[in-house]
Order: sequence, then C-alpha cells, then structure tokens
Amino acid sequence: MAADREIKLKLLVESWCNRVVFAECDSEFVDVLFSFLTMPMGSIIHLCGKETKMGCIDRLYQSVEELDERFFENEACKSMLLRPRSPSELKCANLAVNYNVAAPSTGYHLYACNCIYSKDPVSYYRGCQCRLCGGIMDHQLALRYPSGSSGVFVQQKKEFVVRDDLQVIPFVASETLSVMKKLGNTRNTVEERDVKIGSEEVLRLLKCSLHSQTALTDALLSNNIPITGQVKLKSDEKASDFVKNEQTNKGRRTMKRKLVMNRETKEVLHLEAREDLVNQILSFLTFPFGSVLKLMRGSAAGSPFLGSSVSNIYSAAEEFSTGGDNPFKSEESKTELVSPRLGCFMGCDDQLLIHHLVDEADSPPFYTVYCHAKYRSPCALDVIDTEPGYCRHSIKKVQKNAINPKLPNGGTAKGGGFMRTNTSCIITDDLSIKPLSSSTVFLVMNRYRLIVDEVEKQEISIGEEEAAAILRASMTSQTVLTDVFIRTGDKGKSFCTAGTLGA
Repeated sequence: MAADREIKLKLLVESWCNRVVFAECDSEFVDVLFSFLTMPMGSIIHLCGKETKMGCIDRLYQSVEELDERFFENEACKSMLLRPRSPSELKCANLAVNYNVAAPSTGYHLYACNCIYSKDPVSYYRGCQCRLCGGIMDHQLALRYPSGSSGVFVQQKKEFVVRDDLQVIPFVASETLSVMKKLGNTRNTVEERDVKIGSEEVLRLLKCSLHSQTALTDALLSNNIPITGQVKLKSDEKASDFVKNEQTNKGRRTMKRKLVMNRETKEVLHLEAREDLVNQILSFLTFPFGSVLKLMRGSAAGSPFLGSSVSNIYSAAEEFSTGGDNPFKSEESKTELVSPRLGCFMGCDDQLLIHHLVDEADSPPFYTVYCHAKYRSPCALDVIDTEPGYCRHSIKKVQKNAINPKLPNGGTAKGGGFMRTNTSCIITDDLSIKPLSSSTVFLVMNRYRLIVDEVEKQEISIGEEEAAAILRASMTSQTVLTDVFIRTGDKGKSFCTAGTLGA
C-alpha cells in the first residue's frame, strides 16, 4: 500500500467570488477522481455518512443496517452489503491518498479459520463457516500485494487540467488559453493558490461531486457550502422513461409479485417480496458507481446526473483515447472505469442485471507460507500474498482460494443469496425493507392513515427492464415503486393489473 500522504494542487481562482476556474494537477489527483467510479454504491454511501442525497439509496442502506442478522444467511452477508469490496481495491490501495476507511493504513485483510495452518480456504469477510472443520473464519490475515510505481489508472508524469465541475482534460497550452478567453475582463482578478489534498478533502470532494457543478470550489475553498440538495425526479418524467412496454419482457425471466397501493391516489404503500426479489434490490449496494452512471446516462430518468460533476468524471474516462499519446496505462484501465465489475461473490442467484449491466469478477488466487513445522523462526503466518513464489526458506507458497460467504457449504462457486431462504419482507415506496409481519403492515398503513377498504393489490412482473428501472429510480426518486410501476405512459396505460386487497 502506498504511504498515505497529501496531493499538491495549483488552483486558478477568481478572487472576487472565490471560485475555482481550474486546477493544474498530475496523475495522482486524476487517479483519485477516477477511483470514485470503481467504488461500490454501499461504500460510497458509507463514506458519505449515509448522506449522498441520491434518491432513496441511503434509505436502502439504512434498511440493511436495521435488519437483524438472523434474516441474513450469516454475519458475513450483512457485511457484504454494508462494506462491499471492489475488484479494483488492491489497485486503489496504491492511490496517493487513502480515503477509503474500509482500507485502513494497515491494509486490507482476509479471514481464515483457526485451523489456519492447514490448507483451508480464506474469506473476504469475517464470520463465514469453515468448510473443513465447521469453525468460524475470524482469524485475520494481512493481505500483502505489490506496490504500484507507475500510476494507478493513468500514466505517471502526465499533466492535467481539472475544471471546477471536474471535467478532466490532458494538459495542453491551448486549453489554458481557451479558459482564459472565457474569463474575459475578469482575468485580472484571477490568482494562483497552492492547496494540499488529504483524505478529508477527497471525501468532501466525493460528496460534492454527486450534486454540485462547482465541486472543487465547494470542497476545497474556505467558503464551501454544505451539500444539502436532493437529486429528484423531474415532474415531466414518466414511467415510460423508466420501463419499456411490458411486451419487452415476454420470453424473459420475470418475477410476479403483489403491490399494495392507495386505491384513490395510486401511490404504492409496499411490495410483498420473497428473498429472491429482496436479494435483487439489496444487490444494488454492491454495484460499482461507474456501472450505475453508465445506466443512468442511457436514460431520460438519469438526466439529473448529467448536471453533476461526477458525470463529468465518467465522461472523461469514456472519452479519453487509448491510442497514441493516451493518458491511460492500458485499455484494461479504461474498461475498469467505464464498465467496472462487481466484486467477487457480490452477485446473487438469478441476478437480473448480471451481463445486462455489469459482470462479476473472478476471485484471484492467494498464497501463504507453509514452513512453520520445519523451522524455529518461521515466516509470517498471518500474512497472505497475491502472487506465488517461495518464502525465505525456499519453500513454495501454498495456494488458497476464497470461498463464497453466501453459500452454506463454503463453496467457491458464484451465486447464492444474502437473505435466508423463505424470508418474506415488504419493500416500501422508498425502498425501506422490513420483515413481513402483521405489525409492519399495520405501521405502513398507519403511516398513510389508511384503512383496509382504501387499499388494493396489483400484480406486477419484474424482469431485466423493471430491475434496471428500479435501480435508476432509486438514484433520483423517493417514490421508486410508484414511479416505476404506477405512473402511466403517454397513452395512459398502466404497467399493473388491479386486484382486490384479498387477492
């Protein structure tokens, strides 16, 4: 892991209004900006203190925190949603500024059973069951990996200009002249300022980038204003912006479920869901931000994000050339940003959006020493490596494979689910998830001050298009289920089939 330090920036600031025009920087700062795209949604929500103000995705995260562990397959499954891991995390460990609190200064860890000295598997999360002895895998192993020396995503020694709205441009003299031309008569009030960026400033910048078009000013200058806005769905956006005609789901895998809604206002109270659908919704927290932005940019429903600074970071990664004098280290580096993958084992059974939106990464092999029985001073036994080789006693390292925490037998296959089998929940309009019981249904009814005769059930089908629509709406709306399933298209056609409450 690179030593955590500060990054120096040279800001060009309009002094009369204390606004950043642009920042001159090198690859270290651009690598930090690009790393935002690789972060899973759950990690971003955690880093922002559950105050991303993006739709109701914060509420979904809070639901996971509030759900009792007995509703999950095990302790690790809950941790996977609250602290999802990224395939890029080891690469990002070499960032100049370590802003990810999930990766403390001591580095990332894996976990094994206390039968550590046998050739047992490892886990990304504490609390899994060892498939060999049945014990709990809570023995911590420090994950050791090669330190990068030539940049993370972009090449070292490249120079960049980053505008206030986080447009990233490879430095050329003509770009500076273009910016100065736009300043016009105010250029005499422009001054240079040198600033240092540490983890606190990067976290502020991450939060500001979600809403602001002046992210550098808001995050770095002394007069920055706390971000309190809310990304909302525009009033003229309809269900047709979220979901294609229901005929598109014919012949494709779907789930049929019941919506409970206000008969008069047609607002959704809640959706009845088994563990398969709950797993689909919860898995949104494991999706990398870059893939979510990719989905949002392809929809009219994602238009609020087009004015945010973070969308400009994605655009820069997408538009940078990978040929000739390109800033990326490789084509793989660009793909890692514009089409980032789910972390290993973060997908679930019958995941509707796997391949449609995002692929799941494979787990790399890990290696550990196995020389304790032959030497009085064995090699470090609580360290695990990402590369094969030999220990200092010339004994070949033993390969260990990671297990899937969601599988009860501790297997290495993908799939499984976060929730226990036969778990029933209700999902409210703002994606709050609660165990299904008489009391939770009563509380929801009481919240809307409704009696039984004032509600009705409607049957819905959820396939790829609807799952993508729910994900989009979760980023922009507080009434996700109403927006996706009840709003009518241009022809006034509903996407639901009405029924009685007792149906």
